[in-house]
Amino acid sequence: MRERMLAGELYRAGDPELAALRMQARNTAYAANMLPPSERERRMALWRGLFGAMGEGCAILPPFLCDYGCNIHVGAQLFVNFGCIVLDCAEVRIGDDLQVATAVQIITATHPLDAAERASGWEMARPVRIGHRAWIGSGAILLPGVTVGDDAVVGAGAIVTRDVPPSWPGTRPASYANCLSIRRQQALHQAAPCPDPSRVRTAAMRHRHRAARMETAARRDVGWVGIAVAQP
Repeated sequence: MRERMLAGELYRAGDPELAALRMQARNTAYAANMLPPSERERRMALWRGLFGAMGEGCAILPPFLCDYGCNIHVGAQLFVNFGCIVLDCAEVRIGDDLQVATAVQIITATHPLDAAERASGWEMARPVRIGHRAWIGSGAILLPGVTVGDDAVVGAGAIVTRDVPPSWPGTRPASYANCLSIRRQQALHQAAPCPDPSRVRTAAMRHRHRAARMETAARRDVGWVGIAVAQP
């Protein structure tokens, strides 16, 4: 069943071998996360023993949680800030000099869209790859199957659903919301007071339509809130 999981095929997470690997990862996470802050070397030795590969000079601040650990392969000089979660049902491959901010989630696990198939207990996984010298901002979520290119920046709170090209300058989740808020305020200020109720309703509808058009334009220009798009 492990081979099916890593191959991206349907598998059952309740398989005894997979359950044993997850328990090993959780026991390791418990031991590493409960160590005093001064026990950095001992903590990193526990993670090094669990991960599939780890380069030199890495630092992972607790708490850190993962599904299996053995499917995580990281290069040198990795820095992971507090509260990172990696669901490594498929391989997670990370290059050198990655910076991971607080509360980042890297997710490979997914499920069938068919409800009956999903309810029967089948699952799937898609690998996630992150290149060299990338930076993943606080609260970002990398979803199954994505690749983040070398030198790319994923903005805080981003939900990455598609590949991020190399040297991508970052996604700012606030951009869409701020742009929309400013434009809506401008539209409201431009509305002239009118004593005729019917004309007031007409003006309100006109401004709602204008706000909707602005929203559509903002989504096209900036992307959905927090979603890192594939193309600049």
